Amino acid sequence: MSTPTMTLGRGIFLLLAIVQSVHSAAFNTKPDTGHMLRNHFSGRITTTSFGLVALPSQQRTSLNMGGFGSGGGTKKKGAGKKKKGPASIASKLKPKSQWDRYMANKDGTAFTVAVRVIGDGEERGEWLKVGRVKSEKDEFTEVAVAKQRALIAEHSKRLFPLKVLPKDRVEWAYTSEESDEWTQVVPKDVGEEAQNQAGIEKKIGFEGIGDPATGFYCHYSEGRLVDKEGSDENLTGMGARPKKIII
Repeated sequence: MSTPTMTLGRGIFLLLAIVQSVHSAAFNTKPDTGHMLRNHFSGRITTTSFGLVALPSQQRTSLNMGGFGSGGGTKKKGAGKKKKGPASIASKLKPKSQWDRYMANKDGTAFTVAVRVIGDGEERGEWLKVGRVKSEKDEFTEVAVAKQRALIAEHSKRLFPLKVLPKDRVEWAYTSEESDEWTQVVPKDVGEEAQNQAGIEKKIGFEGIGDPATGFYCHYSEGRLVDKEGSDENLTGMGARPKKIII
C-alpha cells in the first residue's frame, strides 16, 4: 500500500527523468548523472546527482565582427568622437565625389590651385600647382579652395613627396589661365559660415593633376595617360605651369 510520501517521491523521480531526457535530446548526449558534459558552445555544463543541468552563471560567448564590432569591453559614451570644426568638416569631402562634381560643371571656369610650404618664421616655399577647382556660376571660387583644402593638400603630397612632407603646413592659392598672379586663400578669412553653408559641397569641385603612381585623377587611353581631350602629355617637371593640366 502506497503512502502519500511514496507517491510524492515517485512523482519527483518521474519529473527528474523527463527533465534529463529533454536535456539529453537538446544537447545530443546520453544521460549520465554525476559526470561533466561539454556544450558545443565551449561552455562547461555540470549535472547534479539528480541529472539537473547547472550552467555557469557568468558565461558568455562573443563574435568576432572582423573590425566592425568589438568582442569585449564597454565603450564610454562619447569616447573617440571628434569635435566638429572647419578642418574636420573639410576632411569629410571625398576625392571621387568632388572630382565628379568638377567634371559635371561644364560651364564653370577652371581656376588653377597651388600650395606652398610654410617654413620657419616668414620663410615660404614656391607655389606648387596641384590641380584646378570650379564652382557653380563661378560664384564660390575662394570657397572652393578653402572647403576643399584638405583634398588639395593631400594631393600635393602625392605629387611632390620630397617637397611637401607629411607633417608640413601649407598655404593655398588660385589663379586663372590668363594671369600669372597667385591669389592666396586664407580659410579663416573665407569664414566658417561660407564654407559650411548647406549643400555647398555640391556647388564646387576639384580635380588634381594626374598621378600615375597612385592613379588619382588619371585618364587612360590605350594604356597611356592622357588629358581629357585625349592628347598625350609629358608628365615630367610637375610644378611648372603648362597651359593644359594632366588629369
